[in-house]
Amino acid sequence: GQRESVRTVLAANTTMIHLFLGLSVEGLSRAPFTPVTLAPASIEFHGLPMEFVPGISAFVGGDIVAGMLACGMLEKDSSHTLFLDLGTNAEMVYRDERGRLMATAAAAGSAFEGKSEKCLYGSESVHELADLLRKEKIDQTGTYIEEDGAYTLSQQEIRNLQLAKAAVRTGMDILTEKKIPERIFLAGGFGRKLSIPDAVRIGLFPAEVQQRIQAVGNTALPGAYLYGCMQKPAQLEEKLALVEARNLAEQPEFQTLFMKYCNL
Repeated sequence: GQRESVRTVLAANTTMIHLFLGLSVEGLSRAPFTPVTLAPASIEFHGLPMEFVPGISAFVGGDIVAGMLACGMLEKDSSHTLFLDLGTNAEMVYRDERGRLMATAAAAGSAFEGKSEKCLYGSESVHELADLLRKEKIDQTGTYIEEDGAYTLSQQEIRNLQLAKAAVRTGMDILTEKKIPERIFLAGGFGRKLSIPDAVRIGLFPAEVQQRIQAVGNTALPGAYLYGCMQKPAQLEEKLALVEARNLAEQPEFQTLFMKYCNL
């Protein structure tokens, strides 16, 4: 019989795609953050055709679009949902009740990725911070009231977590216009290990979303598969062209919200 055709699909952030293809990343290093392309043409890689899941912006790449596909966020019946991937950049896409799509990214640094020197996962850091608050070892500004050798978080690491969660919460507020999504898809390994009550306690999420968060793990892989199965991938690019990419720093309320959410 006829041999089945084999092809590969790559879903990655915009910078990684540029590096993989040998494209200049100069435009990604400074404002206005202009990529060479968000929808690279397919290439041949080790004798096989390779396609790339298109991205939305310099900071919201094909890995996030793959996640949107995996979670059904581009389906007609999907509305009032938020896709959130927490990492060095916390990328998020919101689909409002009218079906409009908005995307942004918040700089979270390494706070959610864990601390290599103490082998502490980011989710464990969040748990420890929540516990410090619960036992009143720190105040609302994140400052130690009482040092306790049972905890590994340094004052600086607490500050880093505060800055990261403030950036994410501010991004969520701006993107959703402070509405509470009906569903939040929390992607990535961090989301699988995260205790949602702990995340709420430190102010990463509002209390109302506790029962609405679904940890979906690695969505880039199933999303890349779905992209590879698409009969008309050009239609996806048409949908992505309608996504409004927002730069958080340019939003007038960013600074006020960020300072507010720095407190615990």
